Amino acid sequence: MKTQIFKYFKEFTKREDKTVNGVSEGFAKANPDWEEMNRTNQGCWNCAYCAYCADCTDCTDCTDCNRCTDCNRCTDCIDCTSCTGCTGCDHLTKRYRCANVHG
Repeated sequence: MKTQIFKYFKEFTKREDKTVNGVSEGFAKANPDWEEMNRTNQGCWNCAYCAYCADCTDCTDCTDCNRCTDCNRCTDCIDCTSCTGCTGCDHLTKRYRCANVHG
C-alpha cells in the first residue's frame, strides 16, 4: 500500500484516500526504509515492520492487527490499545478488544 510523509498527524487524518499509510517527517528521517516498512499495511501511522495491519498507530512488528495503538510484536489483534508482546492480545480464543494487556 502507498505510504506518504505528512507534516502532522492531523494532516494525515484529513487525507482523501484513507487506505494510504502515513509517517511523520521525524519517523521518515529515523527510518530510511519507511516505505518498505509499511508495504502491506493499510491506513497506518508511523508503523514499523508490521504486516497486513489496518488503521494502526505507532505499532512495531505486528501482524494482521486492526485499529491498534502503540502495539509491539502483536499477532491477530483487533481494537487494541498499548499492547506489548501479545498473541491474540488477551490470550483468549476470541482475540479481540484488549486494552493495556502485556503478554
